[in-house]
Amino acid sequence: RGCINIQFFIKKDSENRILASEINPRFGGGFPLSYYAGGNYPKWIISEYLIDKEIEYFDCWKSNLLMLRYDEAVFVNDFKNK
Repeated sequence: RGCINIQFFIKKDSENRILASEINPRFGGGFPLSYYAGGNYPKWIISEYLIDKEIEYFDCWKSNLLMLRYDEAVFVNDFKNK
């Protein structure tokens, strides 16, 4: 158990196939976004596997946070979609 990065592509042809291009046991490139939104996965993994601490349910994600990801990470706090 742990983090996994899976990349899929949809091939729009007569079969509309879904193709997996990569499956890696690692944090993906979007990890900084989930971390900024409140998901401290490194802490949870260390607590669970090295300290043998049960991880409690988490639902304290940042609200109204617009996140964009390309070569840089952009964060907009208190985003209101109008």
